[in-house]
Amino acid sequence: MTGQRPSRGMEFFNSLRDILSTALADQDKLTEPETDAVIRAVEQGIVDFWGGIQLYIPVEALNLLLRNEQIYRDYDGDNIPDLCRKYHMSFAQVRKIINDMRAARKGTIKPKPAPEAEEPPQRSLGF
Repeated sequence: MTGQRPSRGMEFFNSLRDILSTALADQDKLTEPETDAVIRAVEQGIVDFWGGIQLYIPVEALNLLLRNEQIYRDYDGDNIPDLCRKYHMSFAQVRKIINDMRAARKGTIKPKPAPEAEEPPQRSLGF
């Protein structure tokens, strides 16, 4: 079947491969085989972790993560009021971001376990 458009999954992996190849080539630190190995590892990690599920990637998620990382890098232990003014956020918001980023870097944030499925009540057949 010629002229068919690739599936959305194949489009995703083709785009991901292009993006990673370009980003890694710009680093000038990996050989082509090393670059291919990194890309395959990333692709396999995505399949292992998210394979089989529909994934929604909100556009703003990356921007918020980058902002939060910058706030954490800018934090010197005593400048929350300055960060509040710089990022137009409340003291509580900045403090929460710093605490969350610190916990994430220490690996103390644990995913919530899936809720246990409740067993349906047992019915007595009466005999």
